Amino acid sequence: MLFQRSPVIYCEFNRFLRLSYINQEGLSFSGCRPEEHIYRLADFIGPEKSLRTPWEEDHSRKSFIEVRIQSANGNSLYLNCIWWAIEHEGKFDGIACLGFDSTRHHQMMEELQKSNSQFKEFAQLLPETVFEIDMEGNFLFLNESSYKIFGYTKDDKINAFDLIVPEDQPRLKENIKKLLSGEAIKGNSYVARRKDGSTIPVLIYSDVKYQDGKPEGFRGFVVDISAIKQAEEALLESEEKYRSLTNRLPVGIYRTSREGKLLFANRAFINMLGYDSPEEIFAHPVQDFYSEPGEREKLLQYHEPGREYYQPEIHLKRKDGTQIIVKDRGKVYKSPDGQIYYDGIIEDITEPHQLEERLKQAEKLQAIGTLAGGIAHDFNNLILGMQLYTEMALKEAGNNNKLRKNLEKILLAQERGKQLLQQIVSFTNYPDDHREDINLKEMVSNILDLIKDTIPEAIDFNAELDDCGFVNVNPVHLHQIIQNLITNAIHAMEGKGRLSIVVRCAYADETQIKSGNENHPERYAIIHVEDSGCGISEKNINRIFEPFFTTKDVGLGTGLGLYIVHNLVKKYNGEIQVKSHPGEGTIMKIFLPLANKKE
Repeated sequence: MLFQRSPVIYCEFNRFLRLSYINQEGLSFSGCRPEEHIYRLADFIGPEKSLRTPWEEDHSRKSFIEVRIQSANGNSLYLNCIWWAIEHEGKFDGIACLGFDSTRHHQMMEELQKSNSQFKEFAQLLPETVFEIDMEGNFLFLNESSYKIFGYTKDDKINAFDLIVPEDQPRLKENIKKLLSGEAIKGNSYVARRKDGSTIPVLIYSDVKYQDGKPEGFRGFVVDISAIKQAEEALLESEEKYRSLTNRLPVGIYRTSREGKLLFANRAFINMLGYDSPEEIFAHPVQDFYSEPGEREKLLQYHEPGREYYQPEIHLKRKDGTQIIVKDRGKVYKSPDGQIYYDGIIEDITEPHQLEERLKQAEKLQAIGTLAGGIAHDFNNLILGMQLYTEMALKEAGNNNKLRKNLEKILLAQERGKQLLQQIVSFTNYPDDHREDINLKEMVSNILDLIKDTIPEAIDFNAELDDCGFVNVNPVHLHQIIQNLITNAIHAMEGKGRLSIVVRCAYADETQIKSGNENHPERYAIIHVEDSGCGISEKNINRIFEPFFTTKDVGLGTGLGLYIVHNLVKKYNGEIQVKSHPGEGTIMKIFLPLANKKE
């Protein structure tokens, strides 16, 4: 027969519905010998299916059905069969069957159903949302927790895509495209909307479901991350409060690594060192901030976790190169991964340190002043007596030129002694409170007329005097200020070079004066003296206003000139600024408040 060697199962049943023929594939499938196939059709199909008479009523009928039979060894086997009627002379004569072995497919479906059942049972135990949806977002499965989380009931018709707020819809669609293209996505955060309209932040993990290689939907789970978001917001709020608090503090707060990397700095720390932003200061290693490298090494001696350290005086270098003095207090911290950090606070003590130095100088000067005041009168009488007798001897010397020359030197020395005495007395408690409003341009012009003959011819001297108004000072003091500045400039140039004096006025915001006085003047007169002399070293520039400090040879200076200038300027609520570098000359700027008097 045609189907004897066919790879599909073929069998026939007679009009009494008993098996009359089965091909070799059918024998192999059932595991029976030919003589054992005596089944009736009903027995072949099994008791759960009954197909006895339909073909008697309709000979053209064809049926497609899966049937289960028992094999020779008792196992259940499954066939996908096509059944049709056999006719003889127009009458029903039996039934033919063409079958395909579907046992493996049936077993796989049973296993899949079992797996799906186990999956759904497990999903019902989870506190989070577990879902299966089709390509349109209709739910095929949704566990019990989902209804509690989103506030829906099983009677509600829900579309998964509609649960995401409109603002997140474009991102949702984009991520679906990525999933369908095969891109692996670990998880996506969205804002979902509950039935009552409230929203919750969620994290969705999903994958594509395929059927015969084609996508048929998605399955995954949804995590409510409200608690995580609240914790994140609380952490951000805490960090912001901490940052806001530290940035309001007037002291510098920092964290550095042992290797010298700045990891944290508050606003006061950044401002203290003259930088504009955290990014700018973080670009520098900590070593850049130390004026003396050895001070950093002292800090590194502390390395035991929990050890506190205190450095009462450290010299740090600002961005512009100027130096500040700070005290440093902190604690060594060791992270869980073993890294050593230094958490500390620095306080700028530059001004208190300077005040302390000034106090020491004031105490020193007070002692000198007390001594000077006690001997000034007697010392002055001695000088006057010596001058009187020297002048008498000079008159009697006649034409003795050698004697006259020696006597004149004695008179010159006596005059220098008187000047020194006057300078010493000038910074004691010498009562000299006389002031008057004077025209600065006229006064400076008069002073220059008196001293210009003392300026060596090899010095190119230039004066530019603006008519900037009046200053309220003692004229004698103004004379002392200008004469001392010009005398110092001449000495610095060693008799040759360029010397200029400029008088002009400026508003306070143009002067760069840093004053703690809220009522500081609005306008200043500026006396600008510039020379092309030897300049001042960085080491000495911070000491030039100290009393008795001088770099001149013995007998050429007392070290009191600039000290007196400084004190007089401060006395009139003024400021003095110095700019100098070795070999580049010196610029001295005196700022005196302008008086309100008009011509």
